[in-house]
Amino acid sequence: MQGGSPLDTISGYLEGKMKSSTLSCITWWVEGEEIVYDFALIPPERARFTYRGVGISYSALDVTITDYAGFIWGFDPKKHSIFEDYEGASISGSVGAAVNLPPGFRGAFSSLGGGFGGFKALIGQIFGFTAYTSEGLSADTPGVGLTFSFLGTYYDGDENSWRQYGEDDQPAAGMYSAISTGNGSPAQNNPIIGTTRSYTADHVYRVLGRYYSERGFPAPSR
Repeated sequence: MQGGSPLDTISGYLEGKMKSSTLSCITWWVEGEEIVYDFALIPPERARFTYRGVGISYSALDVTITDYAGFIWGFDPKKHSIFEDYEGASISGSVGAAVNLPPGFRGAFSSLGGGFGGFKALIGQIFGFTAYTSEGLSADTPGVGLTFSFLGTYYDGDENSWRQYGEDDQPAAGMYSAISTGNGSPAQNNPIIGTTRSYTADHVYRVLGRYYSERGFPAPSR
């Protein structure tokens, strides 16, 4: 997709939830799920993906739940489905800050955080950037500190979750509502992500309007 800024060239959107546990900086347990939109394809597609992995993280001991959302670049309009592009091995990294709370504040050592991340598929052109919030239990020293992680994961698609939005003569019909309400998202109830969904849906449809116009398709239907 062509555009004047990187955000004008996005070809997908995602929301996800990850659960992880770290011991002595080794993140030995990672599993999560994402709802992913591919709007390089016409009509656009959506599917649910699950993943598992391992990695490293700047933590002595923690169990964390992370909600995140972000934009995707690199979906190929020549592929037959979203699964061809998004399934497989991926690497990701994140950096942020966390507040480690002392025992008693929430009944145990606990942590609240947020930051930014990026990911890249090991095969193909898919990459993206996300923003996240996190909470969990932590044995790290109470106070505010920087956090980082590096993960390797493998994605599997759920074909039963696949859906297509609109038809060739009415592309993208229904997708605006799905994005703006967080329909089907593992992070649907996250209040911070929720405040950004209307902006996200508006931006996606601005990008699609130009993309469809360049290819002689009608304007995307909401």
